[in-house]
Amino acid sequence: MHSLRDKYSIEATAPGATERTVLMGSLLQRLLEDRFRLKLHRETEEVPLYALTVGKGGFKLKPMKDGDCAPNDGTPPASPPDMTAKPRCGNLNMMTVEGKTRWSWGTGTMSSLANQLSRVFGVHVIDETKITDQFVFRFEFTRAPDPLDTESSVMAALDEQLGLKLTKTKGPRGFIVIDHIERPTPDGPRPDPPARAAGPGRGK
Repeated sequence: MHSLRDKYSIEATAPGATERTVLMGSLLQRLLEDRFRLKLHRETEEVPLYALTVGKGGFKLKPMKDGDCAPNDGTPPASPPDMTAKPRCGNLNMMTVEGKTRWSWGTGTMSSLANQLSRVFGVHVIDETKITDQFVFRFEFTRAPDPLDTESSVMAALDEQLGLKLTKTKGPRGFIVIDHIERPTPDGPRPDPPARAAGPGRGK
């Protein structure tokens, strides 16, 4: 069920529960099951995937050391980001210059790289490198109007810059299937909207 018009405001209490994983997990599911009569089940299907592995020439990055990334002090990053500066720890900077898409981030992992590549391809990328260290990544490729050209650019860049490769494969991917859902009924009458403050020139 998808609706661009119907919006719902739900107020709920969970005495004793403070963990976000609990509040947004099992308790939220129980609330949806109760108020929206939600029924669902999980399925697994074989879908196209990319496997990220180490290339024939070997991985080209070294694990990061203390001081390789700048501490994240909470201030907004420069706009546009300075790709030549030391990247912030835990932050990913992206920019496009003369048709080149550039990524730079500190404390990057193979799984985080796979996640970003998944967004580029629109296909899930699984990390099969077995590399668990953190790195400072600087990665550049051409994002073209033709998806095949973008794919070729990314694969060439992975090999030349990082010593990695992508291989098309298939594998299981989990899905949630909604079997039944209903619009909820309110607990009481809809509250009146808050009064808007009268601005200059408006009557009382």
